[in-house]
Amino acid sequence: MSRFGQDDPTTFRKENFKSKKTGQQTHFAVKVLSDFIVERGMEIDILEATKDEIANLLQDFYANIRNKSQEYYKKNTLLAIRQSINRYLKENDRFFDIITDPEFTRANDNFTSLLRKTREEGKGTVTHHEAISLEDLRMLYEHPLVFNTSTPQGLLNKTIFETILYFCRRGQENLSQLKVDEFKVDSDQKGQMYVRKLTTELTKNHQGTTNEPEGSGGMMYATGTDRCPVKSFVKISKETQ
Repeated sequence: MSRFGQDDPTTFRKENFKSKKTGQQTHFAVKVLSDFIVERGMEIDILEATKDEIANLLQDFYANIRNKSQEYYKKNTLLAIRQSINRYLKENDRFFDIITDPEFTRANDNFTSLLRKTREEGKGTVTHHEAISLEDLRMLYEHPLVFNTSTPQGLLNKTIFETILYFCRRGQENLSQLKVDEFKVDSDQKGQMYVRKLTTELTKNHQGTTNEPEGSGGMMYATGTDRCPVKSFVKISKETQ
């Protein structure tokens, strides 16, 4: 009996690449995009189209995507749709990234605007168990030392806390592995500055690497106040370069 297996190397990666849930998410996302293409009367196959053609398609798609009730999807659903389309393309040997590649900047600008619209429509937030009480939060920010950004330790404390608060769904898990270059400071179409995470977390329900393109994402907007989280992030980023 042969010691080694007889799996087909051309299909092994794809068969083991995704969980059942991930497969369902991918199917849903591709179905939504396919329905959009059909309704628009387009003749485009995203597995054959050029990079520019896909970028133009997504620019239109992000501006006009709606659910069957002609309403905006919730933020997490939109993030999952974009990530699933990205994954589907890569699974089919389209080796580019619709989230980070510069050719998709205009499309992703529309996606950022879409997320803002969902927030305005009340679909931009997800209800979670309260991570920290408002009273405890107030005490942290009003303490003279804990989040004092004029001191190295206070700046570090504040930045780490806000990174967990905005981007780490599993609390401090994987926090020690995060790097500054996994985040990007950007501005939306209205000129409002924000920080976004370019990578997704490695969680118990997610098998992969920590440098996989961001999935559920997270956006930390500037507030224009002394407690602005973006201001602190930019400051510590410059000091650690």
